Amino acid sequence: MGGGIRYASTEQRYFAQLRYSGNDLRDQIDFRHSLEGIGPTISLEAQRPWSRTLSTFCKARGSVLFGDGESHLNAGEDLDLTNSFTTTRVTSRDDLLSIAEIQVGVRWQARSYRGRILTPFLTTAFEGQIWNGAGNASSEEGNLGFFGFNSGFGVNW
Repeated sequence: MGGGIRYASTEQRYFAQLRYSGNDLRDQIDFRHSLEGIGPTISLEAQRPWSRTLSTFCKARGSVLFGDGESHLNAGEDLDLTNSFTTTRVTSRDDLLSIAEIQVGVRWQARSYRGRILTPFLTTAFEGQIWNGAGNASSEEGNLGFFGFNSGFGVNW
């Protein structure tokens, strides 16, 4: 079990243009939003040994971040006409972001001998994360998810 402080910063952007076949710009939208926060985090880890050197493990971590968010919108319609319509909007807000992570994998650790101070280990795992309230490229609302593979090396002492 562990705990600490976590800091995170995200920025996402959506940019699109509508052009005629002659490459004349008709409409355009440029939207980006960012979030920066800090807050407490807790983690849990469980390990099941299968032999003296091989084990499986599961790690879970949760964080709640408090921070500031900002959005910028620049949009233009009918830009090919003399009376085009443009919109510019900047908003700032207080934000709350919760993050949940889980990792499941295999760990190999060298045998420890009497008198050996350092014991190296290798890990490989699948990892998933969900950032609740992080939004997406075109909206401040919604969730952001990650899934992937990681590997690591370390030394116990």
